[in-house]
Amino acid sequence: MTNSRRDSLICLTIAAGSTASGVYFAVHTSWLCLLGFYSAALLLWCASRLNADHQRQIAAHEQARGEAGADAPPLTPCCQFWTASKGEVHGADCTRTRRSSAA
Repeated sequence: MTNSRRDSLICLTIAAGSTASGVYFAVHTSWLCLLGFYSAALLLWCASRLNADHQRQIAAHEQARGEAGADAPPLTPCCQFWTASKGEVHGADCTRTRRSSAA
């Protein structure tokens, strides 16, 4: 778990609390609910950006690992599905063994 993923989960937790407070204030005092909903929306946006940063860090790690020769993909495409999906999906007639998912 990267720091970005941890911070993303924290933002999601606080956004849930902000949404709950927005609902509470919507029932009791109508104009104060805007603060809760606005902060929840802002925290959800921050969480999505942090999650994207987490995905970039994971991709960079996998690329560096591949460049080191630990899990190098083949130099030639093994099937048509492999070409279209950048190595993630394989066709039924593919002769290459599938990658193990160790994420």
